[in-house]
Amino acid sequence: MTDKLANVSFFSNEEQAVAAFHATGLHAEFDFFTPHECNMFIEASHTLQNAKNGEFRPTLNPHTESEVFLQAMRDKKLITIIEKLLGGKASGLQTQYFFGLPGTQGFSIHQDNFFVEAQPADYFISTWLALADVDLGNGTIYAFPGAHKEGLLPVKKLEGGAKMGQDSNAHNEVCLVPDRYARLDICVPQGTLVFLHSLTPHGSYDNHSNRTRPVMLNNYIRQGTPFRSGRSAKRKEIPLEGPIVTSEMHAHVS
Repeated sequence: MTDKLANVSFFSNEEQAVAAFHATGLHAEFDFFTPHECNMFIEASHTLQNAKNGEFRPTLNPHTESEVFLQAMRDKKLITIIEKLLGGKASGLQTQYFFGLPGTQGFSIHQDNFFVEAQPADYFISTWLALADVDLGNGTIYAFPGAHKEGLLPVKKLEGGAKMGQDSNAHNEVCLVPDRYARLDICVPQGTLVFLHSLTPHGSYDNHSNRTRPVMLNNYIRQGTPFRSGRSAKRKEIPLEGPIVTSEMHAHVS
């Protein structure tokens, strides 16, 4: 629950917030984005191909379809925190938008660096933005604070695959977290931005409610950090300052 998250803001006590992130592998900034901004991101999601075709599966790299998502990734306050946590200049790596319609299946426990293979893992961070209030009913995420210190954990292959409205990789395997780490349900209000170390095990619950659970996920690395580009993700470093160049955007073919 929210009262178990470190109750310190980066903007009120930077040193304590950084220390808490390195100790637990996660950090939350409440009211980071305003309701107006969150609603603007949701509105922009209606223009994405996976919304227009009615599939509502998570959209990989929505910043290539709408400049709104690229601008969100480049938010100056956000980058200030990212660069403090990474200890150097940052680049974007990947964006993703989750529609989270009622009935959407949750994501199995995983570590982001299982997919990305950034070296070192400390130079890779994800941000998870709640675009609406999230709780156990509509499929919030959960994490295992401190487990990032274990390094890359073993996984167990799963059968069945992803179901309605979920990423195709959501149920290929499950990360095996040692029993000594407790699960923390991250129930937070709209506008909360959660920072996750690349090795922090986390997953999400099924959405059993009649409410959507829209979320925007961004990945960042310290500039120059090696990573796996991926056959479908085609990850590449994304500049976080300066003019938006045409190579960061492309015309989406419907």
